[in-house]
Amino acid sequence: MTPQQFWKRIAACNADGGKLATSLQTLSRTEASAFRREWDRQLAPLRSARLWWQAYLASHRFKTFTFAQFTTWVILQGQPFHARALKPPRKAVTLPIESSALLNAIQPAVVAQTPDLFRTSGKADRRDNTLTGVRRAMPSTVAKPQDRLVFDAIMASVFVRKTYQSTIARFWPADDLPKEGLRPGNLEIAQALASSGFLTGHLHAARFLIGGSDSKRKREQGLRHYRSAAEGGLVEAQYELGGLLQDEEFAAPDWDQSIRWLTIAADNGWSDALNDLGSAYFKGAGVPQSYERAVELYERAASRGCVMAMRNLGYQHRQGQGVPANPEAAFAWFLKAARRGDAEAANNVGVAYDKGTGVAVNPKLARSWYRRAANLGAAHAPNNLGQCHLRGVGGPVNLARARECFENGAAAGHADCMNSLGTMVKVGQGVEKDFAHAADLFLRAAKQGYTHAEYNYGLMLFSGQGVAKDPEEAVQWYRKAAEKGHPQAQCNLGHAYLKGTGVSKDEAAAVSWFRNGAEQGHALSKINLGDCYAKGVGVAKNHEEAVRLFRETVGAHPIALENLADCYEHGHGVPKDLAEAAKLYRQAAEEGWASGQKNYARVLENGLGVPADPATAIDWYDKAATQGDEESTQALTRLKAVNR
Repeated sequence: MTPQQFWKRIAACNADGGKLATSLQTLSRTEASAFRREWDRQLAPLRSARLWWQAYLASHRFKTFTFAQFTTWVILQGQPFHARALKPPRKAVTLPIESSALLNAIQPAVVAQTPDLFRTSGKADRRDNTLTGVRRAMPSTVAKPQDRLVFDAIMASVFVRKTYQSTIARFWPADDLPKEGLRPGNLEIAQALASSGFLTGHLHAARFLIGGSDSKRKREQGLRHYRSAAEGGLVEAQYELGGLLQDEEFAAPDWDQSIRWLTIAADNGWSDALNDLGSAYFKGAGVPQSYERAVELYERAASRGCVMAMRNLGYQHRQGQGVPANPEAAFAWFLKAARRGDAEAANNVGVAYDKGTGVAVNPKLARSWYRRAANLGAAHAPNNLGQCHLRGVGGPVNLARARECFENGAAAGHADCMNSLGTMVKVGQGVEKDFAHAADLFLRAAKQGYTHAEYNYGLMLFSGQGVAKDPEEAVQWYRKAAEKGHPQAQCNLGHAYLKGTGVSKDEAAAVSWFRNGAEQGHALSKINLGDCYAKGVGVAKNHEEAVRLFRETVGAHPIALENLADCYEHGHGVPKDLAEAAKLYRQAAEEGWASGQKNYARVLENGLGVPADPATAIDWYDKAATQGDEESTQALTRLKAVNR
């Protein structure tokens, strides 16, 4: 008998709901002998597991399906389980026919007579932890959500007297596997399991009641189910209950109980619980704040394979919290987590290669990791990948790909992508210019609290681009961004106070906001602060401080050259030096600054520090007038009239 014939016979027997012995009576002696030999060969790896499964099933005191049906299901899982160590045997058992075909053929039904083999008693209080052990022992190809639910479905089908096929159909429709526990329509199955003392029944019922309803009564029922499963020793429930008790959206946090259950779950080997305990110590939530203790717990969790803990260790080393700052160690932890599929860690690896933090700059690897992180669902990765395409990092500039990344991220609700896409739309970069669309994108991102978008939407309101001009509302958005440390928003808010635009004029407040921006190294804030010192606006006049600020910003903006030239021309804060002033005015003029061109034309016209040169002065006045400088237009008219 071939393996295919053997398994088809098994499937046919089970589909008819019959016993194996009855089915064998229809075989000839030769066929029956061949069948028994094939049975021994196929099921030999299950012999050690057989006694354990018999005790497990008998402990629930229910009528089970035939052993042929049961062993068929076990083999469908891919590999049987070892009886004592709960580890897969060395030699895997594989089906000679497609498991899906066999699965459809099997209809295990509850039989009237329980075989004596299944009457062995077992310890009910250990059965659910044994179930957890079996799940952990499953190889990665078996321990998938659908396989775990198949296990629960079979157990549930026996408890509530349902057939295998009908129960599976109620657990999930085809090609729509649930990520967590039972589907909403199966609460009664979970409660039936729970009422029979099955701890995973409590767990499934708790997940549905808490996650599927806003009803306070149902949430309280779910919490009771969680407590029952946790107190029964189900480590998964202990961990989830610990997290639930600190969730402010669920109820008032109970930090003492949360830490208690997380500690119990951690002691039972749940690595995620160790990570969450580390986070509690990091924040000082329910326990004394301690970065050092957080690092210790993260390291224990990481050693057990917790990917979140690896990522958290990357942050700790990057920030120097609980350990000395070490960019190289941070990169190593991020890389370890990223290689295990952590999306945020993959994005952080991309940032490290992009910025050269803890590793040599490598634009190609930066783009590659951003792409991987985006595919994994990292929040900031689409924007980072789009910026690579936009700036030509790790490859050629590709505006179409940049726009695609930003559009995908914006559709997923990522504020940074909305802001980047809005910037492209505003300037017409790779897309048709559309101020209204840009303003809408900035507003959507700003409502999520994205700082750059708050500033950008303030700009649109201030200028009236894409929206009705509204300086008062613009100032409010500037303030939101400025209070979060956005230097350009601080500078613009300072201007609003200085001019009294959209807000009551307040020169002292203007100086304060300019200073905030200057302390972050923002060039225009430094220039404006220097101008206030030079004129004594909102602060005591101090030409020396003004000169210092102007010198620091030379090269950042031509207005710094012009302001410094003015100091040399009038001897404010520096010895008077008309030649140096003329030199600085010329530099500002050559950088295309209209006011610098006007002032350089003025010194040429009047021979201030340079030989008088009216003809060249006319050329510079003309350049400034072309940019709309009214004084230059008037001077140009005057000089042309004189030279006629």
